[in-house]
Amino acid sequence: MSTGGQHAGDDLRQSVFRFQLNCIDHYQGVPSSYDRNISPLGDSEEFEFYKVPIIRVFGNSDSGQKVCAHIHGIFPYLFIEYSGSLDKQHVDEYIQELYMSINNALRASFQHNSKDARNTFVANIVLCKGVPFYGFHIGWKYFLKVYMLSPSIMGRLGDLLRDAAVLGIPVRVYEAQLPYVLQFMADFNLFGCGWVNVNNLRFRSPVPEYAGIGVKAFEWTTDTIRAHMISGPEIVARTSYCALEIDVQAQHIMNRYDIKERNLHHNFIERTNPIPADFKFMHSMAELWRDERRRRKLRRVPPSDVPSMSASERREESCWRNEEELRAKLLQSIRREECASKTISHNSYHIYTGEEDKVPSAFEVLDNMFLFARSELPRSGSSQTYEESFWENVVTEDLDKLENSTITKSRPVRFLLDDVSEDVPAAQKYLKRKNVGSSSSDSQSHSNLTMSSQTKGSVDATDTLAIKAFGYVTKPAEQAQNLSREHTPKPALRAASMTEFGKSVKNIRSAETLSFQEQRSNDRLAKKMRFHESTSSANGSQSGKAEAENSDDTTLSIVSPPEMLRRLSLASTPDSRHKFLGRDIMIAFGINKKLFLIADPPMVSSDILGSLEDCGQPRILHRDAYYSLDKDVPLRPREYAGKEFKLLGGSALYLPDFAAGLENSENNAHCDEGSQFRVWQYGIVPPSVAEVKKWTDQWQSGKEDARFVTRNKIKPSQIEEPTQNVSPNLSQRKRNEYARSSNTMSVFSLEVHANTQDRLVPNPQKDPIAFLIWMFQPSQGQANDELATGIIIVSDNEEDIIRLKKQFDQETLTVVSDELDLINCLIDTIRRLDPDIFAGYEVQNSSWGYIIERVHHRFQYDLQDEFSRVKTVKTNNGNFDRWGFAHASSIKITGRHVFNVWRLLRNSVNLLQYTMQNCAFQILKKRVPFYTNQDLSKWFQSRKAGQVARAIQYYIRRASLNLELLKDQEIIERTSEQARLLGVDFYSVISRGSQFKVESLMVRIAKAENFMLIAPSRRMVGGQNALEALPLVMEPKSNFYTSPVVVLDFQSLYPSIMIAYNYCYSTCFGRVESWRGRNKLGVTSLDLPDGILSLLKDYLTVSPNGLIFVKQSIRRSLLAKMLTEILETRVMVKSEMKDTDNDGLKKLLNNRQLALKYIANVTYGYTSASFSGRMPCAEIADAIVSSGREILERSIELINSTERWGAHVAYGDTDSLFIHLPGKSKDQAFDIGKEISETVTRMNPRPIKLKMEKVYLPCVLLAKKRYVGFSYETIDQKEPIFDAKGTETVRRDGTPAEQKIEENALKILFRTSDLSAVKDYVQDQCTKIMSGHVSIQDFCFAKEVRMGTYSEGLLPPGAMISARKMQEDPRAEAQYGERVPYVVIAGALGSRLVDRCVSPETLLMNNNMFLDSEYYITKNIIPPLDRIFNLIGVSVRSWYDEMPKIVRIPHQLQDSDSVSKRSLIHSYMKSSLCIVCQVNDASNSLICAYCKADVAKSYYILQSRGINLQRNLCNLLDVCRSCARISRAEDVACVSQDCPVYFSRVRAMAKVRYSRRISEGFEKQVLSRDDSAW
Repeated sequence: MSTGGQHAGDDLRQSVFRFQLNCIDHYQGVPSSYDRNISPLGDSEEFEFYKVPIIRVFGNSDSGQKVCAHIHGIFPYLFIEYSGSLDKQHVDEYIQELYMSINNALRASFQHNSKDARNTFVANIVLCKGVPFYGFHIGWKYFLKVYMLSPSIMGRLGDLLRDAAVLGIPVRVYEAQLPYVLQFMADFNLFGCGWVNVNNLRFRSPVPEYAGIGVKAFEWTTDTIRAHMISGPEIVARTSYCALEIDVQAQHIMNRYDIKERNLHHNFIERTNPIPADFKFMHSMAELWRDERRRRKLRRVPPSDVPSMSASERREESCWRNEEELRAKLLQSIRREECASKTISHNSYHIYTGEEDKVPSAFEVLDNMFLFARSELPRSGSSQTYEESFWENVVTEDLDKLENSTITKSRPVRFLLDDVSEDVPAAQKYLKRKNVGSSSSDSQSHSNLTMSSQTKGSVDATDTLAIKAFGYVTKPAEQAQNLSREHTPKPALRAASMTEFGKSVKNIRSAETLSFQEQRSNDRLAKKMRFHESTSSANGSQSGKAEAENSDDTTLSIVSPPEMLRRLSLASTPDSRHKFLGRDIMIAFGINKKLFLIADPPMVSSDILGSLEDCGQPRILHRDAYYSLDKDVPLRPREYAGKEFKLLGGSALYLPDFAAGLENSENNAHCDEGSQFRVWQYGIVPPSVAEVKKWTDQWQSGKEDARFVTRNKIKPSQIEEPTQNVSPNLSQRKRNEYARSSNTMSVFSLEVHANTQDRLVPNPQKDPIAFLIWMFQPSQGQANDELATGIIIVSDNEEDIIRLKKQFDQETLTVVSDELDLINCLIDTIRRLDPDIFAGYEVQNSSWGYIIERVHHRFQYDLQDEFSRVKTVKTNNGNFDRWGFAHASSIKITGRHVFNVWRLLRNSVNLLQYTMQNCAFQILKKRVPFYTNQDLSKWFQSRKAGQVARAIQYYIRRASLNLELLKDQEIIERTSEQARLLGVDFYSVISRGSQFKVESLMVRIAKAENFMLIAPSRRMVGGQNALEALPLVMEPKSNFYTSPVVVLDFQSLYPSIMIAYNYCYSTCFGRVESWRGRNKLGVTSLDLPDGILSLLKDYLTVSPNGLIFVKQSIRRSLLAKMLTEILETRVMVKSEMKDTDNDGLKKLLNNRQLALKYIANVTYGYTSASFSGRMPCAEIADAIVSSGREILERSIELINSTERWGAHVAYGDTDSLFIHLPGKSKDQAFDIGKEISETVTRMNPRPIKLKMEKVYLPCVLLAKKRYVGFSYETIDQKEPIFDAKGTETVRRDGTPAEQKIEENALKILFRTSDLSAVKDYVQDQCTKIMSGHVSIQDFCFAKEVRMGTYSEGLLPPGAMISARKMQEDPRAEAQYGERVPYVVIAGALGSRLVDRCVSPETLLMNNNMFLDSEYYITKNIIPPLDRIFNLIGVSVRSWYDEMPKIVRIPHQLQDSDSVSKRSLIHSYMKSSLCIVCQVNDASNSLICAYCKADVAKSYYILQSRGINLQRNLCNLLDVCRSCARISRAEDVACVSQDCPVYFSRVRAMAKVRYSRRISEGFEKQVLSRDDSAW
């Protein structure tokens, strides 16, 4: 081996080889020296292996080179129960019998020759021990692990075992549902897109040649690979085109040894030795925590504090409604068990016999089929070589836990004589904090505080007197200076000459203010006061002296004034209140003289607002819907849904009656009682005429601004749409600095052009490929990471070749002579670049699919074999997968992923249509043109350099858009992160469902703990009990809510329930009551060990549906372990997102938290999948749902019964609550919502948490899962967000016009509550529709079409449109699930709707067709508006009925159209209006008599009108040319129906043509006549 310059720094790399797992599959191969070729069960011919399974992995090495790895020694397996003797001879005999029985059963099933030794299916059978996972089991159970030779027979073997076809008895099967690849990845701790660490391998010859010392990056070449690591072709030959091809034996995969076995469930180990709370069970999550610690360490930031998501002990008040009854039944079962069995303890329950140690666990028998024993593995230095790998050993650190406390905001208020707080407990806390109060005060009532004279900061006797009388606290000056320097002393009283009371006032004036939490705004006394004379009795003075004598006691009592204020408030007159207060003051101070008393001040606004709620009045009056114009007010009330609505106007006519005087009121007597004289007052001067006029003008202008009224203004000619959210996300354009978040896979985008005939779609059976465009985006680790573009053109014309080379770079352009050379050139390019992903916007008709189908038809060759990464035998593919090719658009290429871009976008964004033009605009904010195949073929065949280049540039742009769309939506990055976190391969993230992903995480934890997962059959799944529990989905109180509606959401409710109550398969004891005499649990019956209930009676909980679970102190459930780690990791990731400013890191972390959120939310679905379930349990699913329902019901009862909140629940849905707060402000809503969420969170066990989500103000609740409103997510948010769920504004089964009109109408209603403004807006839009001043694009329906799935009969409109296109061109069939647009045109009376549905292009090309305005208004626009406004008492239909109707009859010249083209009745009519003024009647001529009087003027008007139309058309054409990047000399051929300019341009062209025809008719019929003939 050469000793090049790279050897010095690469010694460490020689012991470990790392590569990423980007693509994985398996194949059957002939055993080589790396495989086991005979079963350990025997050495005869019948035990020989003729084909063995081999795992094949494609990925990138750490040096960026492409790798194909063959992993040997991995066999598919399943487990079956074994209940026989553990005697070795007995076990061996049973295994031999089972081996023969399985082989014979499979041979009979496949009808193979039983005498042929090649028909062997079993590889090995091993005895092991484990613990069943389905139901609570304690102690080891014994199983037989059956290794098979082919993964394809595992499903059939499981059915044979269950059906007693093997050994004549039915057998319970375990882990047969796990796919072969998932078994391998779980056993060896491998994750999709993660690193595979290998410490021993062989490279297949030849290996890459050494390129010289100029190479900077490390690469595996002949210079760095030792000779003994290379295997020649005589051992195994190369089969791939990758740069590196290696062979790895399973025992050399080092990721496996990062897993530590946890034997927990064969005894009650967790009761005394629980696993630490911060232990990481999943290596993918542990890696995220290590990444977070590394990042914070680099920034020198302490680790983030993440609140624990593990369960807390259940509280007594959180019991279920029927828990007492269920526990009584459980107690009966326990008593019956105690009578039938002997008493046992935790220590004596499991008796150790020693036989268990002789049997290996399921975790330990993994290496049974390794070619070499596990003890022979080289271990020296291994920990140092793969320490930096993708998966490291779990590092446990003590993290600071966030205290479970609630932090509330408080505002400092002044606590003086004029500012008394009733919150005495808050004052106690404050005094304790400042070392003023004494702990002995805890036993006092809330109206008293005690203060020790020995405590620092004590008060003197004079101050104490003031404290006793008025209930306030003063601080000495020296303490006030240390406490706060920001607050300045505030005088509490004005100076006055008083006796002893005056001394106290002087002390009060020098006091500093205290800061307490403000409870109510009306807790303040007045600041401006008057003096009244008052007297007191002798008894009062004596008692006051007694109080003064006791003022020198060691402990002084601080009296608070609630009782005094209460008695004052009950006094009937102000004078009586003053007398009452004066007597108390004189008693307190021992005053026996006349006293001037401070009277009640006038109330300030804060006092009034604060007292409104105490009087049962709302603090804020939110205005209900009203009519600002009196003429719009309905004459009589309207009744709808049993309610009567009487809407009022906004003028003075509709103001409520107001009491003008106080002559008959009781307050009048109180006003005159204290006065001895009658007082004259000046009345209010009436306003002048000028003031009234000025005020009226301002009011009218302000009203118009507020209502957005557009009267007397020029109406726009389109449907007014809401402001588009099209602001480009600049962060998407920035370079991602984090390697893990960047694209680790290379992408090869391809677009193909074939010249076609007329307007037909290219047909691979007839139309050859003219040219193709490819773009290559390399992965992050490759040396050259620049985007590469290629053009391959078929041409044999020398002149064309010369012109093309002048226009395009020679490195980019490749010219070939025929179609076969084009295919070969493409294959060579793919093998040279070796991309990981093939991408095409639509891979069936215009990209990879067209090439594959063309080669298959022309050359009878399967091009997929040539595109793959492995060398295969070239054979004709007679079994072409036509259905999969046509319906799923899936193309399988070995070693690569094929991306059908539009289908991926369909799963990630919700759009009305998924054409490239619409996706480019909605996602990338770019307008791109669309040309027909006819125009593109004409340009390419024109042999004009400019037009040929235009066609090529069009496809270059499409190929580039494929990469941009994938990058913007982060398809690859998001999928890679999910693969890393969930432990599945890259393509399974896209193609497999949620159950597969949940099982991937669950089985990884289960295998380390030797849990055995049952594998139920379809019959067993269908035989479980039906689901009984339903989530709580309330019928909302449908209404228009002008007051705030707080939305509270339980954070991950179902996962939190599983954690809090320890719900899981492994912790379930079954039912409290038996079901038909047996303990049925899901797909099986659970047989509990004797005495287990009585042994664990103090550790059992019962779910609302009567299921028994054990507490986590005995066994922490597997689902709780998994979900706790997921939720805690997600909280950590989201916290890290807030702390970082790096855009690339934010995108990476966002992808991670989305993956974690997804897997947490679908875990419940794994238990409840009753049809396609892999391991469902209906009873556990019901326990989760019923618990969530009771939690929600209990929360609703609490909210509705708490008077201080003044709230009631208007709607509840599964895990969310909509709480109406009448009369509250937005700020109050946030405060109350936060308090409710904290209260409900405290009454539930951890980690169940109610979170404040948002506030709607105002909103409309329509029905279940249908609501809309203005959303505020934070208290500081100024501008609301229009938020709609389930309404037509977000649904895609309507039209854009319907969405725009409804959204704008709701916004006007929410902003102004003015129904007149809404009515004006709706009528304006209806007028536009009837007059035709709208864009066809706004009235296109677009619904999904699934051709081939409809029954015979009438097809839906979209399918009918597609069927019509297929009649013209069979290749124009809509893709499966494609959204086909159509419009509804006006037709004959009584015609069917489906007959009036046409494609938009058909409407544009036919002048006799126009939109059916009556249908769109009455069937599409008004119904959703009516459903909303009926809740207010308004009929939108009546608004339309009272409008004048417009009937569109276009002008028809006598020779305009032939009779054969006339399909509607209006096409046989002619307008009687004058073509010039368009007002007067001109029945017998084109122009009226008035216009005939001045022919020159009339002709000028027509010509000016035509010039303006032509100018407008030129402007639109300029817009289209700038978008298409063409000059004015070239015609605009774009026909993109996703662009509004296209419809405007077509309309403008039609108007120009019509104007020319009118001018020609005028010249022919008017100007050519003699003037005397007029």
